[in-house]
Amino acid sequence: MAASAGNGATAAPDSSGTASSGGGAPNAPQRPQDWDEIGIGSLVLAHEGPEDGWWESIVIGVNGESLSLKWRDWPRYPVFVRRRTDLALLPAAAK
Repeated sequence: MAASAGNGATAAPDSSGTASSGGGAPNAPQRPQDWDEIGIGSLVLAHEGPEDGWWESIVIGVNGESLSLKWRDWPRYPVFVRRRTDLALLPAAAK
């Protein structure tokens, strides 16, 4: 099933669960620099609860301010939903 980015774009998860652009090769997760850049394929931080710490997650679906995510390091765990404001951004990648 394809996920919609809300702007008419869609991306289907490949066998590794990451969004792909249809070329067969998975896209590397992107680190958004601000909240408006968060979309399908973005690598962000999420948590289960305040005492659990923050963990890397990949956005796999967007529905307004609600984002469907999966844990990057635990891909077999169920997909979960968070509001955009409940996520944290990673520092910019070193160039």
